[in-house]
Amino acid sequence: FIETGDTLVDIGCDHGYLCIYSVENNIVKKAIGSDVRKGPLSKAKENIIAHNLEDKIDTRLGNGLEKIKENEGSAIAIAGMGGLLTINILEDNLKVAKTFKELILSPQSDIRQVREFLLKNDFKIEKEDFILDKGKYYNIFRVLYEKEPKAYKEVELTFGRYLLEEKNKALYDYLEREEKKLDSIYKSLLKTEIKNQGRLEELKEEVALIQEAKSYYEGL
Repeated sequence: FIETGDTLVDIGCDHGYLCIYSVENNIVKKAIGSDVRKGPLSKAKENIIAHNLEDKIDTRLGNGLEKIKENEGSAIAIAGMGGLLTINILEDNLKVAKTFKELILSPQSDIRQVREFLLKNDFKIEKEDFILDKGKYYNIFRVLYEKEPKAYKEVELTFGRYLLEEKNKALYDYLEREEKKLDSIYKSLLKTEIKNQGRLEELKEEVALIQEAKSYYEGL
């Protein structure tokens, strides 16, 4: 999803693999790897040296974007963290984030909240993917600081407008799986002596939202 080709800033760079890969494969010219932990950052430096990329990849010890300046790069990557942490990192230094041409995000949880935060802060989800890798699902966003002209429906906030419009196959499989799981829970609750009506209503709403999402796939 990295399209700018200038300087990538990887927040939470761990051992520096994304920076190294992106520079070696000419995806970007330079990179900055930032991490809040000294151990991984030290390992990242070792890996950068081992690949002879000291002149192209810089490292920073800091929390989120605190050591990144405005307009210091073209792309920010925040991947492999929880959605709420992703939001906090952007929120704490929103002015800096908005000077970059693109954000590449891959939150591991609270995906709906991430979408909602982005839209509220005048970011547009320009592209999104949803993939299954080794039994785990991953969301990946390419985000631009550009107001989204069209309001999102609830189903699009929950599952992703771009994914639904593009009829993402992995998402459809996920929806099928979730619908069966929720239906099974609903039937089990109906068999209990004391019915939890609140939870039963929640399940019905969740299934209805999934069915609305599946309607985007009609005609396949």
